Amino acid sequence: METTLEQAFFYYATSAWCAQDEPRTEVDAWTDPHSAKNIRINGVFSLMPEFTKAFSCKAGDPITDLVLCIRT
Repeated sequence: METTLEQAFFYYATSAWCAQDEPRTEVDAWTDPHSAKNIRINGVFSLMPEFTKAFSCKAGDPITDLVLCIRT
């Protein structure tokens, strides 16, 4: 399967955030102003219609479920 130009954009945009985060404690969540790396990517891109179109996301896909949880 070939990568489309649209998919390549998202791969490139997320590549800087591909790293293992240290486990966060509740204290970290309250004191660190930055979101965890997976939230910075999944939370933002899952809200973009361009992302869901580029990867043909459908209702019920894990990334689509994340969007529903955030919007409700």
